[in-house]
Amino acid sequence: MATEADISTRGFLITIFGVAALLCCGVPASGFYLYRKDSRDEPAMRAAGDAYLSAVVRRDFGGAYDLLCAADRRRQSRAAWVDRATPGSGPTGFRITDVTIERPSETPTLRTVVAEVDYPDRAPRTVHLSVARQDGVWKVCSPEVP
Repeated sequence: MATEADISTRGFLITIFGVAALLCCGVPASGFYLYRKDSRDEPAMRAAGDAYLSAVVRRDFGGAYDLLCAADRRRQSRAAWVDRATPGSGPTGFRITDVTIERPSETPTLRTVVAEVDYPDRAPRTVHLSVARQDGVWKVCSPEVP
């Protein structure tokens, strides 16, 4: 017959085993969950990057300005944006290659649209467009293009 000390030791060992199992399995599983792509937002993020790059390729810089996030529009007026974007030969085409969502533990979630942009006078360039949801619409923030 089991004594009270045996039952207490058995309960302690079961508790230690349970904690060890959570640490060994739970931490990696939660890490995977936090860093995985969220496929629900991906199409809308891709569409925002596509709309912005399409406007730049069409040289519709006013339209591209409308697709910028509020912080970028506060930093620069529409006229200054159009003047800055107009000189030189701009992109002639693009291809969106990836949409990434990173969830670092101590900073805000980073959402990026990655595209390969073609130019007439130089080699294609990979650009990263940060995107953010503002007022229910995805906007491009601090773009590398034009």
